[in-house]
Amino acid sequence: MAAGYCSESLETALFRMREAAGPLRTLIELTMRYAEAYDSAKRDKNAIDFSDLERLALQNDEPVKTRPTLKGSDCCLSGVENLCQKLQREGKSKPYIAAYCLDYIRRALDGMTERLLLDYGELPLVYAGGVMSNTIIKNSFKEKYNACFAPPVYSADNAAGVAYLTYQKSNDTGA
Repeated sequence: MAAGYCSESLETALFRMREAAGPLRTLIELTMRYAEAYDSAKRDKNAIDFSDLERLALQNDEPVKTRPTLKGSDCCLSGVENLCQKLQREGKSKPYIAAYCLDYIRRALDGMTERLLLDYGELPLVYAGGVMSNTIIKNSFKEKYNACFAPPVYSADNAAGVAYLTYQKSNDTGA
């Protein structure tokens, strides 16, 4: 694999980069338009997403205690939405509910990690993905497990990478 990696001439690589510039500009423009539409739709529906959840959770100043359901190294997150809705009906603040939700997820992931370490021994831990880019969860796992995390840019939009690879493959002339 290493022999074929970056084996193109500089001229060919520059040509491919120039060739990709137009479609990448279009992809960036579409991504920006999507982000604007997404933010507008969130405002219209008074909805939040995962990054909003983190911002709210960081505003919480009440202690939170959660007990997620685990079966071996598998977790069940299906009930956390109902628990959060119950907290809302009980009049808990949005920051408290957000902190509760993230703590539930953090504890579920923590329990899964502990079980996997018991089953497979002490191994280096590397986490990636949108949930694992949450700073509350990330900081907890760095402290407890000395875990490593992929930069959030590698998790932010998997579709962009797939689109570019598809474009590159569809225009591959075998060079």
